[in-house]
Amino acid sequence: MLSGNIFYYPDDYAFGTNPYPPFWNSVLVDNLEIMLDIEGRITGVWGYCPQTCWKKNKLYLPFFVNGGIICDKFHEYDTHIPTRIAKNWNVFYDQDINWIRIGTENAKFDNIQVLSGLIFSLYKNNLKSVWIKLQFGE
Repeated sequence: MLSGNIFYYPDDYAFGTNPYPPFWNSVLVDNLEIMLDIEGRITGVWGYCPQTCWKKNKLYLPFFVNGGIICDKFHEYDTHIPTRIAKNWNVFYDQDINWIRIGTENAKFDNIQVLSGLIFSLYKNNLKSVWIKLQFGE
């Protein structure tokens, strides 16, 4: 698992990773960029995700393991140009546990925490959701 934290900046309606991780390219889930290093490994997230569109919902944090994820189609992407892999995903927020989930939920997903408070849910090696523990930045 990498070191770093994910912060939400309400004035910008955006997420960011601190410290800013090394990245070479990224993939997009709506406007949230999943940052990839030169080997295609996920190193963090940043990008626009307005809290005005979050839907309040009871969330159940999935069982997860700490680890790393490498994007297997990484070398097919244009250098430094984000590739959209998902569009129109719902964002759910649970103020009781202070987590958001972007995407869907299913007990059959494999859940991997790559940074403290940043979990990716995969099904048959396809991204199905992103979980982020809310920490607010200034």
